[in-house]
Amino acid sequence: MNKPNYTPEKIWKWDSENGGKFSKTNSPTAGPTHEKVLPVGKHNNRYNEAFVIFASLAENGNAEAQYHLGCFYDDGIVVAENAEPAVEWFQKSLEQG
Repeated sequence: MNKPNYTPEKIWKWDSENGGKFSKTNSPTAGPTHEKVLPVGKHNNRYNEAFVIFASLAENGNAEAQYHLGCFYDDGIVVAENAEPAVEWFQKSLEQG
């Protein structure tokens, strides 16, 4: 196992869709495991469903739903990342306690 000329790579490189050459090691990987960016509106359908439910509840004054809807806008989940509506929903939630 000890190779005298071995120099570890400074950055691990993924060579396949299924985890790359380090996928079978028994150690956690810090950070993302891929470089793909999820496009807006193409997330898991559960996020879409949650957004619809939170939006409905938030419009009816549910403080917790207003907070979560703010998170959707703040993080850019399902909708485009936008601070303005995020702050508005956070503010509405905060006003209710």
